Amino acid sequence: MTNPKSTPDNAPPSATDLRQRATRGSLTILLAEFVARIFDLVFIILLARILSPKDFGIVAMGTTFTGFLGLFCSMGLAQPTIQREKLMNAQVSVLFWLSLSIGVTLMILTMIASPWIAYFFDEPDVQLITTLLGISFVFASTETQPNALLTRRMQFARLATARFIGTLVGGSLALTSACLGAGPYSLVFRVLGTTLITFSFTWWFSGFKPSRPQRAVGVGSMIRQGGFLTGFSIINYFARHLDNILIGRFLGTAPLGLYGRVYGLTMLPISLVTAPLAGVILSTLSKLQNDRARLEKTYVKILRFVSILSFPIGMGMFLSAEELTIVLFGEAWEDSIPALRWLALCVVFQPLNYNHGNLYITAGQTHKLFWWGLLSSLLIILCFIIGIYGGSIESVARAYALGITFLFIPGLTYAFRAASLSVRPALLVFMRPLACTLGMAGCILFANVLLPLPAPKTVSLLVAKIFLGVISYTALLCLICRPEVRELFDMIRSQFPRKLNSPPPTTRDPR
Repeated sequence: MTNPKSTPDNAPPSATDLRQRATRGSLTILLAEFVARIFDLVFIILLARILSPKDFGIVAMGTTFTGFLGLFCSMGLAQPTIQREKLMNAQVSVLFWLSLSIGVTLMILTMIASPWIAYFFDEPDVQLITTLLGISFVFASTETQPNALLTRRMQFARLATARFIGTLVGGSLALTSACLGAGPYSLVFRVLGTTLITFSFTWWFSGFKPSRPQRAVGVGSMIRQGGFLTGFSIINYFARHLDNILIGRFLGTAPLGLYGRVYGLTMLPISLVTAPLAGVILSTLSKLQNDRARLEKTYVKILRFVSILSFPIGMGMFLSAEELTIVLFGEAWEDSIPALRWLALCVVFQPLNYNHGNLYITAGQTHKLFWWGLLSSLLIILCFIIGIYGGSIESVARAYALGITFLFIPGLTYAFRAASLSVRPALLVFMRPLACTLGMAGCILFANVLLPLPAPKTVSLLVAKIFLGVISYTALLCLICRPEVRELFDMIRSQFPRKLNSPPPTTRDPR
């Protein structure tokens, strides 16, 4: 951002350079995010052993509100900064000051609303918890533009480092405070610590120095684009969190804690793979926005590799729901097993649905994303209302999973048409990963019936299922999806120094 008029990364990269940068960024951020999420999962497991389901439920009541307000922190202004073909430093500065003022406003609104939230849920502790969570809005909003600049430059290693350090510090703070008897407040300290540290390192790595806000710098279209993205996020958030509101209001804090914990477990594939790669995907697709043929080919390839990961993970969670719950969280969480089986179905489709927003943004069709979000959210809300009448978290999970499954094909078709792309290649690309996943499930079920596997609800059985699933799926993948495996291997190999990939030098014949 040294040039006052435009950034030096405005020039479009070549096809080879773009592929190498995208691959390098994907590998870097996946590795760092995997390590960070492993630490995050360890912290959650340890906290689940120290805290009660009610503690998790109380914090979930507060985060239902603060999570909704958090949608306004960026106002969708990060994506235009990434997607914009030409970008000026003055534009980024205006967006920064706008985001910061929104963050301060949201913190004040949270403090004002906290007594009413506690009254709604009939839990006095929710007031102070919600107030403390509101402080994170200032840090989150300030981080928006530095984060977007790092993503635009494809400096994903720095982004991953900031997130990892934030996760480590926040988790350590939560675990320490829980051991000292802080109860549900230890989960609040985790959020504040993670947000503060991530903000600090992201700002430092970006080198961004905002200037005074100026008028007539061309941010109007960027704000409108962000407005549609924010509108979609609001609708989507309300639809996806109505289950927490209904369960907390009609079933109580303990069922909400059970449901929230297994729901968080099924969201791990998104937080571990899809969400970290969202910046890589948007940055890559944005550089292809004027070449529809390459855009279609690249996005179909993205869907192929995401399905190769999401299909077996979802099936594995379904087949190992009992062992996963007991081993990770303990027998106190056994009532959440039926809900986990249904929510595992969402793991198959949600990572794929998550990427469609990047296609709308790249094509400049965020208004169509907004209308699709409105339509699909109405169906999800109807599913939750039907599910809560079942009187259990299993009925809510079942209704949600069936709704997500029903929306998959229409959502894929509408996204491709909005970007003026053909949907047929995308529909065909799922066939082979699906066949491999069904074959893996058959192998696990066959072994569970005929082979002397370890006793149920044990670590040994969980390890045996994971081992058998990985071996069978990998073998089927190499057999059925050989071109995809070869392409993935070549992409990974291309990131190593050429000396490691080139053949040994030949010796000249002395004759």
